[in-house]
Amino acid sequence: LTVFGIAHVADTLVGNEMLRGISGGQKRRVTSAEMLSGMQPMLFGDEVSTGLDSKSTYDICNAFAMLTRSFDMTTVVALLQPPPEVFDLFDDLILFCKGHIVYQGPASEAAEYFERLGFVCPDTMDTADFLQQVVTDAGRTFLRPLALADPSTPANAEQFAAAYKASPYFTERQQNFDPAELQSSKEKEPSYLDRFFTVKYTNPWVHSFWLVLVREVKLVLRNRAFLQARAAQAVLMALLCGTLFFEIKRDDYQIRYSVMFNSLFFLSLGGMSLIPVMMEERHVLYKQLGAGFFPPSAHTLAKTFVEIPQILLEIIVHVTFVYWMSGLAPEVSRYFFFMLVAFATNLAMTTFFEVTAMAFSSVPEAEGICSFAVMLLMLFCGYVIPKAKIQSYFLWLYWISPLSYAYQAISLNEFKADIHSTLINTNSSSTPITQGDEYLQKMGITTDPTMRWIGVLYVFGFYGVMLVVLYLTTRFVRWPERFEGEPDASVSMAASPSIVAPATAVVAGDPERGGTTGNTADAVVSGVEQYTLSFHNISYKVDLPGQSGRYNLTLLNEVSGFAKPGTVTALMGSSGAGKTTLLDVLAGRKTTGKITGDILLNGRPMSALEFGRISGYVEQLDLHTPAATVREALRFSARLRLPSTVSNEVKEDIVRLVLDLLELRPLANQLIGVKGAGLSVEQVKRVTIGVE
Repeated sequence: LTVFGIAHVADTLVGNEMLRGISGGQKRRVTSAEMLSGMQPMLFGDEVSTGLDSKSTYDICNAFAMLTRSFDMTTVVALLQPPPEVFDLFDDLILFCKGHIVYQGPASEAAEYFERLGFVCPDTMDTADFLQQVVTDAGRTFLRPLALADPSTPANAEQFAAAYKASPYFTERQQNFDPAELQSSKEKEPSYLDRFFTVKYTNPWVHSFWLVLVREVKLVLRNRAFLQARAAQAVLMALLCGTLFFEIKRDDYQIRYSVMFNSLFFLSLGGMSLIPVMMEERHVLYKQLGAGFFPPSAHTLAKTFVEIPQILLEIIVHVTFVYWMSGLAPEVSRYFFFMLVAFATNLAMTTFFEVTAMAFSSVPEAEGICSFAVMLLMLFCGYVIPKAKIQSYFLWLYWISPLSYAYQAISLNEFKADIHSTLINTNSSSTPITQGDEYLQKMGITTDPTMRWIGVLYVFGFYGVMLVVLYLTTRFVRWPERFEGEPDASVSMAASPSIVAPATAVVAGDPERGGTTGNTADAVVSGVEQYTLSFHNISYKVDLPGQSGRYNLTLLNEVSGFAKPGTVTALMGSSGAGKTTLLDVLAGRKTTGKITGDILLNGRPMSALEFGRISGYVEQLDLHTPAATVREALRFSARLRLPSTVSNEVKEDIVRLVLDLLELRPLANQLIGVKGAGLSVEQVKRVTIGVE
């Protein structure tokens, strides 16, 4: 906590898009600290500097370097544009370009290596920036005049890779893989690494299960909004059903069937709300399972143990209200049996919904499958269509449905009660039968009382099968953060017209370059009114967790400033300093907490509506319609936010200009998608900027 500078937020929730927590930079530091806390012999870091200021980046990489050298760890870190002081911390460098290694060797000798190839690092550029650009098309500007005419000078990734393989650095690296040396190292005394892998997980299964269970309990209890919403839903639906079927008549068997079916159906859908929650937590689970934190079975059982109390509370509330208000069989044993069936059904269906959340790539897919499955279960449970009227080729759906067994069990539980034991004569039988048996026969339900326990056992068995399937999907199914074959950000940028051929970029208003004449984009931009933004004594206070209405945490303290037309103002500060908070306050995006002070536009008070009409706000979070393409997102924004006096042709010119400025032309017709199934983080950020 101290090394990564997050000791002061140690007890603060991490948060997400909907829950206020630590800043984006602090989340990045938490990610690094989480993996470093395990003190593993190997450490990999993917762009650990993203979202961090230069000092925090240096502190993190310096911590990596110190621990690596102190404990002889093996550390590999991917960095994007590291500052010089950070680059100097690294011993070796592996430089990539379009899937090829173009250099691997001492970091301090990398610039000298490319200088021998004819590329000279300018005095005004640091080594890290030079190395990132030298292997792209922009790297041609670093060539010495004589090297420009030399046909052996590398010009693409393949040629750079070939030059590296012909260098002494490649030969030296190949010697590190000498088979005889590797075999001799295996014959030595078992190392720490050999002993480390004698067991798959650090902790015994029981201890891992306990740790995961404690964490899951904490997470559930902290999600108060979800718990309160679920409890309110259970109470309101119980009261609604109880009052709707209040004190039904004893011989009104059809209404009694309706009460039981509605209760069973509502309780079956209780777990469907967990699908988005599990989707959100899924990639965190993947990370922890991949790092060997705990076995998948420990997580599966811990989630089940945490859900049982929630389901029980929901069942007790709903069944108690509905059972006694509607006037079902007034026997305590039958009331508890009804509750048992409802509990088993809710548990089984909740696990089924969790399986779909783990087995499918996105929330729409999982919810679509669940909706279709629920519809089938409802149709073929024996209530909507009695068993006797189900076509033979659909009858198998009745026999495999857990709802059909649960519905049959609670029907037997109700109509085998004493209040329905009056003997009656029927036309179909010369032997008198009870009134309850007659009601059961009318719905095509067996009158064998043992079937109610068979129904309960089947539902619990279905739950057991779903639990095994959940374990298997947790262990084996992985949905990647990005689809294979998705264009890499560096490839897209290298192929962009602004880098490959800057002179061919489309400029609005230039007919020779594909633009239109007349009312041009330049004319639209030049006609924008100028605004001076100023803010005076802005304070923003929020509540600490569990202390509503006190506003005892100050995030902005009497800050003042201004921004003038024609100037670019940098808002800087370390991670967690309050940069995002100030922008949200100025933009009117804060809906909680207490804000004091004045925000003025051209000297007059500004409202959130005015700010939204005259400004674009590129937020830290990237929120887009997943099914839209990049061009469609920009076009939609331009057509809605530019005045109707601007022609559609000019709006299209502006869209093309923005695509070229942000180097998005190669991605213009690709779907934005969602996290894990769409554009990369860097590409989505450029789309966010383009929309604004």
